[in-house]
Amino acid sequence: MPTRKAVFAIIDSERNSQDQQLPATPFELFDWLNFIDDHLLRARTAGTKIEATDELRNLSACAVAAMEQYGVRRRTGEFGIDEPTNMSKLSGMLSDLDESHYHGDLVGTANNDSDEDENDD
Repeated sequence: MPTRKAVFAIIDSERNSQDQQLPATPFELFDWLNFIDDHLLRARTAGTKIEATDELRNLSACAVAAMEQYGVRRRTGEFGIDEPTNMSKLSGMLSDLDESHYHGDLVGTANNDSDEDENDD
């Protein structure tokens, strides 16, 4: 399983790639939300875990780009800045996942796309 640092490095790499491709004119916040929604739909309907996590990488980079452009507040107040997030809801959702439609195995390292994967967005 990759470390948080490794995951953030992959997202950062995706952001660098986005910066090379995006227009100089900033997007509206709701445009970013639509991009995120599109990648989430692709992740939900992906045929493999690898394809799903590719979309999560793209989704995460879009979220980071939106926060870079519009700002983000630090976690404070009602959550308690040093208290961990209650993950019980997420854990329940993950345990309810039906993985029967996945055909590939999730790799615990950076994504190593093959040349056969010509449909990357």
